[in-house]
Parts: sequence; C-alpha cells; structure tokens
Amino acid sequence: MIGYINLSLFYVLVLPKIKKSDIVFIFPYYHMGGAEQVHLDIVKSIADKKVTVIFTHLSATDHFLSRFRESATVIELNSIINKKSKHVRTALFNTIATAINKSTTVTHVFGCNTNYFYDILPLIDKRKRRLDLIHAIAPDDSRIDILATSAQYIDTRVVINEKAKNDIYRIYSDNEVLQSLDHITVIANGVILPASTDVTLKNWSKDIINVGFIGRWSEEKRPELYLKIAHKAQKKGLDAQFYIAGSGMKAHKEVINKASVLSLDEISNKQDLQDFYKKLHFVIICSKTEGFPMVLMESMPYGVVPLCTNVGGIFEHIHHGEIGVLVENSADEDVIIESFLDNINALVNDIPRVELLSKKAQEYAVEHFGITKFQESYKNLFV
Repeated sequence: MIGYINLSLFYVLVLPKIKKSDIVFIFPYYHMGGAEQVHLDIVKSIADKKVTVIFTHLSATDHFLSRFRESATVIELNSIINKKSKHVRTALFNTIATAINKSTTVTHVFGCNTNYFYDILPLIDKRKRRLDLIHAIAPDDSRIDILATSAQYIDTRVVINEKAKNDIYRIYSDNEVLQSLDHITVIANGVILPASTDVTLKNWSKDIINVGFIGRWSEEKRPELYLKIAHKAQKKGLDAQFYIAGSGMKAHKEVINKASVLSLDEISNKQDLQDFYKKLHFVIICSKTEGFPMVLMESMPYGVVPLCTNVGGIFEHIHHGEIGVLVENSADEDVIIESFLDNINALVNDIPRVELLSKKAQEYAVEHFGITKFQESYKNLFV
C-alpha cells in the first residue's frame, strides 16, 4: 500500500518535471565515490540544458546531493522501487517511460551503474537518443548478460578507456550480438587541475614518507590488503606514515588502528583533500578490479607517485618505471604484499629516481587529465 501511495504522489508531483526536461539521467547513488563524481561532472558539463537526474538506490551519504541539485532536478525512487511488490515497480517504470516518450522536449536518456535503467530502457521510444556509460567490466561481472541484451536498445555506449571498449567487443562476440560496434565511443574522465603545482614542496630526502589509500571500503578496492601492506612495512622498519581515507572507514576503526594506520574517514571538503595530496608521497591502489581510479587523476598533479595493481585500464596511463609502479595482481595475496613492499623500499632508497617519478607523474597528469576535453566530449554527445 505504501508503494502505491508513493507511486500516486510520484504521478502527480514528479512526472511533470520529467516531461519538461531536455535530458534524463538515471544513476544509482549520490554518495561519495569516483563514479558519482564522474556522473556529477557529466551533468555539470551540459549546464545549458534542462536536466533531470533520477536516483534509483538509497545512498549511504548525501555527499554529492546538493551539487546535483545545483545543476539538475533530482528525483529519488528508492521509496517506491525498494519494495517487494513487482507490480509497483513495473507500474513505476511504465509511468517513467510514458512521461519520457510523450515529452516534446526530452531528447536523450542516459543511464549508468543501475540495472533499473536497463529495465526501463526497452520501454523508451527509439526516437529518443538512448545512451549508457560503462566505467569498467570485471572478469566475473554480473552485468555481462545485461550488457549483451541491452545493446539493441543503445544508440551510444560510452566507455572510459580502450580496455573497457575491448571488453565490450568481447562480450558482443561471445554473445553473438549483431549491434554495430560504431555505437561505442571512448570518453576519458577528467578532473579540475590545481591552479598551480609545485613538486618541490615534497622533500623526499628529509620528510617522513606519507603513504595513502583513498577509496570506499569495498571488496573490489581491498582496503584490508592495504592495511596488511602498511602493517608489514612498518614492522620491517619503514619510516613512513600510512593513511586511509574514504567512505565506510568508521565501521572498521579497530582493524585500521591495529594496523597502525591513521584514518581520515571521508574527506568531504575539497581544500582538505588537496592539502592531503600536497603532503602525500605515494598513493596505493591495490584493487582487484578497476576502470581508472579518479584518485590517481586527482593526486598525480601534486606529484604523488602511484603504486597500483595492474588491473582494468590502469596500465593505459601508469607506465611501470616511468610514471609509477605496476604490481601484478597475483592470486596469492602474500605475493602482492611483498611486491608492494619491495617497490616502496626500492624507491625510498633511491631519492633521485623517486623524485623523477614524482615529476613525471605530475607532468603526465597535467597533460592528460584536465577536464576540458571531457566536458567538450559530453557537450557534443548531447547535441
């Protein structure tokens, strides 16, 4: 009954907002995360359009909510679709699709990271441009069937790097998808670069080495593995301060403290994050799957040296021994830990080399990670 009541209110109060939009986005969350930052940047890149963003899932925090509201009309569906009634959900999706199809202004419908988008997708009139964004595809990705079956309804499928593009090719081939590959386009993510950067602020020969992990506490990011690296490095006598920051850290205070790692929890203030990058020497990405982490794009302009597991599209930017360090993603966790430790020790004992890596990381980031090309690409996508 509550679901139907909310559905009735949705029909009266919310549908008119969808009908008056130019572009409708369907995303899962607005809490802190790299994907959520990218989604916000996409919306902000088309400030001249009337945009509605539909969020389908309950977000852990309100981190990006106010910023989405600055650029778009925000609609949350969790109170309706987070019910056990399949009939309510079906009625809701039919209602949304009908509003989009009958709108004289909606030209594009764009979705990412939520299966509910693919439930609505077949209902959208093909006269509307239908697009999705794929950040990354894991080896055992549960969305493979969805990506294959939805291809016939997608006019443009956006990926963030060549690795993801090749993964889509492989899915199409394995599932005998006949959709033209021309509908796949690569748009690399971007960040707002600092107004000025000065690598010399890091005194590699005298400063205590600061090592950081920035990301959410999740299985694919493997924060527990980072804690093991940090704990073992300090037991072996490395004079370094290890930090961990991101969402979900508060629930794991005990294990973080036990590893002698300093938790900064979720850094929500932009200036605080920039100040952290300025004092950070190494950033560790020990994920088991990735697209390309936003934390690398954000930290490298400050001369932070990346040490990463060689997963996803990381290798496309982090060239081993030239810009940072790549560690092979072994099935043996101990092998990964020892490889990270060996590389950290080698760098801190070779100051000229690590200073060069820091300089190269900054130069590469400034040349390749600026947000201007990203914004222009998305503006052109929604013409």
